[in-house]
Amino acid sequence: MRKNRFEGTGGHGSAETTRPVTRDPSTDAEPQTSELGVNESEASYRTLIENSLTGICVQQDGRLSYVNQRFADIFGYSREELIGLRLWELVAPEHSDLVKQRHIERLAGQEPIKQYEMTILTRDGGKKYLAVWFSLIRHGGRAGILGNVVDITELKQAQEAVKESEQHFRTLFESAPDSIFTKDLSLRYTHVNPAMQDLLGMPEKELVGKTDIELFGRRVGSHLKRMELRVLSGEPLAAQHTRTLQGIPTAFHEIRVPMRNSAGEIVGVYGISRNITDLKRGLAPPRGTSSSEAVSAVMQATLTTARTAAKKDGIILILGESGVGKDYLARYIHQHSERRDGPFFSMNCAALPPELAESELFGHEPGAFTGATGRKRGLLELAEGGTLLLNEIGDLSLPLQAKLLTFLDTRSFTRLGGERSIAVNARLVAATNKDLESDVTQGRFRHDLYYRINVLAIRVPPLRERREDVPGLVDHIMTELVAQMQLPHPPALESNTLTTLKNYRWPGNVRELRNVLERGLMLWEGGPLRLTVNEEISVQGESLFNVRFPDAQTLHDVTDEVIRTLCTEALKRTAGSRRGAADLLGISRNSLYRYMKRLGLSGDSGTRD
Repeated sequence: MRKNRFEGTGGHGSAETTRPVTRDPSTDAEPQTSELGVNESEASYRTLIENSLTGICVQQDGRLSYVNQRFADIFGYSREELIGLRLWELVAPEHSDLVKQRHIERLAGQEPIKQYEMTILTRDGGKKYLAVWFSLIRHGGRAGILGNVVDITELKQAQEAVKESEQHFRTLFESAPDSIFTKDLSLRYTHVNPAMQDLLGMPEKELVGKTDIELFGRRVGSHLKRMELRVLSGEPLAAQHTRTLQGIPTAFHEIRVPMRNSAGEIVGVYGISRNITDLKRGLAPPRGTSSSEAVSAVMQATLTTARTAAKKDGIILILGESGVGKDYLARYIHQHSERRDGPFFSMNCAALPPELAESELFGHEPGAFTGATGRKRGLLELAEGGTLLLNEIGDLSLPLQAKLLTFLDTRSFTRLGGERSIAVNARLVAATNKDLESDVTQGRFRHDLYYRINVLAIRVPPLRERREDVPGLVDHIMTELVAQMQLPHPPALESNTLTTLKNYRWPGNVRELRNVLERGLMLWEGGPLRLTVNEEISVQGESLFNVRFPDAQTLHDVTDEVIRTLCTEALKRTAGSRRGAADLLGISRNSLYRYMKRLGLSGDSGTRD
């Protein structure tokens, strides 16, 4: 006699009994042939059950009467040890009553086929999570329960890990002192943490769904939108930005990275903003000359040109002698441009050796050169959304000039030792005290780079050409120095001091003026402040010309003599540079050439273009 076979009810609880196999007398098939087919079918059925990846068991009279090998492996017992046990004795105590109740209901035909999750304790004391299905089966008039179990321990552990990770992220998101937020593809806020809500003074419901233009206005919002559109294209960005919050200018260091779904598709922007206002205040450099401090006509004209140029986002070349304040004018341009909320960085090209200048400007990757242990972002990258001043650009090496020219043409670069191209939205301002045209002629400066940066040139006049500004500069610089030296109050100047300072020629320009004031304050012991300058090049060093009423000379002769004296002095002060002399006299080079030729000065071998 064969062992019992159990067939499922299809989930409807209808009974199906095994009928005896009978032989049709009208056929020639032998009974043994039919019996053989049944045996083959049962063998196939048993092979399928035994090799199933699902644990399968049969319960009769509440006890296990059959289990396959997978079922035994899940519970950690042998198949022999499981036969005769009750299923609810194998599950965790908190699920025992549930399994028993489902068993009773299934036998009564009240419980439809349904998946349940439960916890079991294995023989070695471990814990596993199972998904279980029960169905009613009948054989020979006896009812039983067919159970299918699937080990979902790894899935549950993964779900718990994700849940724990989400909880950690939520804790970080909620408790972080930095402003953290997410945006969708339309750049509308989807989540903001409490720090950002406190910073903006608005609850989350008033922030979610808004854009930066709606929150901060068109100027600031448009800048942030341009930056985040690049992030949506897959480019992470870091930048500094200043915006007014609740009436207070606030500086931020901001990071934006693409937010991706499980398929790797970009679905938004993830951002962090750190308030660095106090740090920026502590590191802020002294401001430059303002329009209220510049009373001379020549400096007012220079500032007017600078303000006009600042409104357009192009390259500016600042010319002037050493110490005139070219860096201050560059900052003035930045502060009057649409980029004033972004960062301002300055690089002195003359102060860096060629091998370090490229790393300072473009950054480097780990291992790019000896000592490069980490990644460094260059000043161009740090100036994202702001302005970068390349001071003394004439001192850049020729190879670095070529790389700078490539950046100006493509607005992208590659870090030293890197492979990925980095796009940057930064304004470039160049400054020099050299005659770049002469350097181009002599091969020290690339002619293509010169024409690329010489879009608009602004000359900063030397201090001797704007002596009316000396009192304002003295007051401004003195205030800064008193604060830096922590003096109780600015000292009063000795009588006639301002007159002496105004009459001084100032070969070192504003830088020399600052040094004179700083030296005086360091030596000051109370009372009126005494300032000393190099008397040899003060009033006595000026070129004077006495004019008397014409006696033997005509008016034309006197005029020529004055012109000859001024041209000679201008050439002397500029070491024979005709361009410099013309600029000093406020005339064109062609006019200077005509005067020199007419007055017999053109043959001087010491002059040069």
